Amino acid sequence: QYMPEDERPVPFRHMIYFGDGETDVPSMRMAKANGGHAIAVYRDAANPATAQRLIREDRANFACLADYSDGGELDTVVKSILRKIKADWDVEALLKKGRTGQVAHPLRTGDPPIAPKVVNSH
Repeated sequence: QYMPEDERPVPFRHMIYFGDGETDVPSMRMAKANGGHAIAVYRDAANPATAQRLIREDRANFACLADYSDGGELDTVVKSILRKIKADWDVEALLKKGRTGQVAHPLRTGDPPIAPKVVNSH
């Protein structure tokens, strides 16, 4: 049964789909098309062609070697996506507070207040 995006326990925009084969392509494309993130992983460092093709065909956001070690390319991509999801979550929470007339304040106890960064262009 269809469930609106904002009622889903985990909305697509909070999903990361890892695909390592052709059977994953439909799910990767669906995740990506609905605001989620799709990562095509490949095992052979000398042959990333299939994974890179998925990016060209707009079926995946990233193509990475299936190296799950700390500090590797895949680790960096996943942590960056998680930071983006978290930042989007925080912005959504601030927007909800603004719509209800509440004053924006830190999102969790212990978070520093949000201060705009001023960049001087001179």
